[in-house]
Amino acid sequence: MFKDQQGAVITVFILLIIPLLLVGLFATNNFSKTVHDYDVSLQNGVSEAVRNAAFMVNKNTLALGKPTINPKEAHNAFKKVLFSHTPEKQVESYTFVVYNGYGDGGEVYIFRKGNTDPVTSTIGAGYSAVFTVTTNDVVIGNGANAVTMTEPGCIAVVGLKPDNFLKNDEDADPGYRWAASTIVLAKDFY
Repeated sequence: MFKDQQGAVITVFILLIIPLLLVGLFATNNFSKTVHDYDVSLQNGVSEAVRNAAFMVNKNTLALGKPTINPKEAHNAFKKVLFSHTPEKQVESYTFVVYNGYGDGGEVYIFRKGNTDPVTSTIGAGYSAVFTVTTNDVVIGNGANAVTMTEPGCIAVVGLKPDNFLKNDEDADPGYRWAASTIVLAKDFY
C-alpha cells in the first residue's frame, strides 16, 4: 500500500476540530444575541415608559394653553410601562425627571437598589431647561450629554441588573439606558 500514512492523522484531526469550531461559533453567536436583546429591550422599555409618562398632562393647564405634566401620574405611568417590559426585580436603579417648563420647575424621582420607595425631590421654579445625562443619573445643568427641554417633558435613566447573562461576574456593572420626551405644543406647528 502506501508507505506514508501521516495524511490520515491530519484528516482525523481536522474532522475532530470542525465540530468544536461549530459549537464555539454557535455559543458566541448566542451570547451576542442575548446581549443585543438585553440592550434593545431595555432601550425600548425606557423610551416607551418616558413617552407614556409625558402624556400625563394636567387637564386644567391644557385648557389654559400651557400644559404641564402631573408628576405623580407621570411617575406611576413610567413605572407601569417600564415594569411591563422589564421585571421589577431586575431594575437596579432609575432616575426619573418631570420638567414642567414655563419656570415652574418639576420633580425628580430616584430609585436605587434596596430602597422600597423612590426618593423624591423638587426642581425649583426658575431652573434652566438644560439637563445632563450621566452614566446613571440626570442632573441639572450643562455637561457632555446635555438635553435642552424647551417644553414640559420627562427624562429617565434606568439601570438593569446584568445577571441574566453575566451570572458568573459578581462585579458586573448594570446596563444603563436613557430616554427623553416632551409635550409637542400646537404653536410648534404654525
